[in-house]
Formats: sequence, C-alpha cells, structure tokens
Amino acid sequence: MAEEFEDSDVLARWLSGELSDDQLKALQGDVDLPQLERIVKEVDTWTLPSLAEDSYDRLKERRMKSKDVPVIPLYKRTAFLAAASIVFFIAAFSMYKYLIGFTEQFVTAKGETKEVTLPDGSIVRLNALSSVSFNSTQWDDVRKVKLGGNAYFEVAKGKTFTVQFDDGDVQVLGTRFEIITEPAYFNVFCYEGRVRTTAFEFGSEAILTANMGLLKQTGLKAKTYTDESKQYLEWSESNVDRKYDGALLVNVLRDLSTEYDVEFAAELDLNRKFTGTFVDTNMDLALAMVFKPLGITYEVTDSKKVILHD
Repeated sequence: MAEEFEDSDVLARWLSGELSDDQLKALQGDVDLPQLERIVKEVDTWTLPSLAEDSYDRLKERRMKSKDVPVIPLYKRTAFLAAASIVFFIAAFSMYKYLIGFTEQFVTAKGETKEVTLPDGSIVRLNALSSVSFNSTQWDDVRKVKLGGNAYFEVAKGKTFTVQFDDGDVQVLGTRFEIITEPAYFNVFCYEGRVRTTAFEFGSEAILTANMGLLKQTGLKAKTYTDESKQYLEWSESNVDRKYDGALLVNVLRDLSTEYDVEFAAELDLNRKFTGTFVDTNMDLALAMVFKPLGITYEVTDSKKVILHD
C-alpha cells in the first residue's frame, strides 16, 4: 500500500478529498496530518491585496512595451567595445605618427654590418656595434640622422642632411664620408666632396674636403688632418684580414675593439700611423700583428682590457 503514496501528487489528492479511507490511513502513518491541517488552515486565512483594473492595464501595457526593446547579448556588447577600441587606437596612432613623426632605428651587433637607405635615397653603411636613427615621416622637414658608433655615408646627388652625435654634428654638402664616435674620441673623414663639421667642445666649424679628417680625443684639442692613403670602407669586408696603409692608430684600435670586444688603455700618441694587417679570427695574433711592428708592449687583463705602453 505504501507504494501508492510514493506518487508526487498524493498531498494534492488529499487536499482535494480524493483519497479513499484506506489511502488516508496509509497517509496518516507516513506524514503528520495534524500539522498539515494546521498549515492549510493558516494559509486559508491569508488575503491578497485587491488589484485595481486600471493598475492591471498599466502593468500589462508596460509588459507589452518591454517586448519591443532589443536586448544586446553581453558577448556581442563586449565584441563591439573591443572593435571600437581597436579603431580608436589605430586612428590615434596614425595621428601621432603624422604630428610627432615616426623614428626608425637600425642597430648592428658585434661582427655585423648593415646597409640602410635614408628616405632621400642616400646610403648609410653601419659598422659593428653601431646605430643610426631618423624620422622617416617628417624627413622633408627634419633632415637629421642620429649616429652612434661607426658609419659610412654615401649621399644621393643633390641631397643634404645633418648627422648628429654626442660630441658634434656633420652637415652634408654632397659627399662620401665616414664618422666614428666613441666615448674617448670622434673622427670624421671625407672621401669625396665636402662636409661641414662642428665639434661642440670648442664650438668651431671645419670644412672638410676630399682626404681630410677631423679628430677629437679626450683631453686634446680637435684638429684637422690629411690622409690620402686612407682606404674607403676598410671594415666593410667580412671574414678577411683588416688591411691598413698609413692609418691612424686610433682607428686601428677602434677596429680591434669592435672585432674582439676589448677595451684599450693607452698613454701614448694615438696619431701615429700603422701600415699592415691583422686577422679577425685570433685576438692574440691580431694584437701581435699591430703592436710589435710599432714597438708597443701590451698586457691583456682578465676583464678583456688591453693596456698599452711605449
């Protein structure tokens, strides 16, 4: 008999008086009927507030209107906001590039060289451990190139610009020239045409023509020099011996430093000239090839620093 009252509507049938005497007895053994009867009597005493007919009509009208309001799913709203943000960012970045300009920078690692074309067609060849940057979007208005390290410039015919570095600048007047900038010195050499060079430390200008250079070393005054034997792009060929014919020692040291990642400490004349070569595969051999013919003694420390003595 108990299985009959496992049906979920047994209480509803009890409330409606549809249970037989046997079913009612079985239910009494299963639940607390007196407690249920008290609950039913309490619910029967509840009254609901009357709903005026006009209030019902207003509620019904609001419900009908709410069906006409489109509901945007959360995922669609998020996608829309993301797309709008992307469009805004692109527009803002484009405006920034137009108003401020976009700086391009090129950097070389140890043992690497790189050729860069400026917006006017001029060529810049970077030596190892060097960098060059310029504003490509406003080149017509801002014809300036920022240089760090060593670079050779071949200027397009009829073009002009200014090369800036920490200790000075070079105004191009149609030429082929090379600039070396280091913390201890800078060197500008003109192969062809002419350049106007300014050394900030002493605030004067020098016009360099073919085979002329300007050298400025820390603690010494800047001076011009002539070197008709200087070879164009001595460092441009890789995996070959470096060859020099009457090159200034300061330039040879710079090449050694770049090639083997060493620093030089020298209390001697760096303007003396060197004719010879050094290999780019063995540092000990390279140092011997440069300094022994010049009568210079040297010591290599653990920190990759080379100390030179006369």
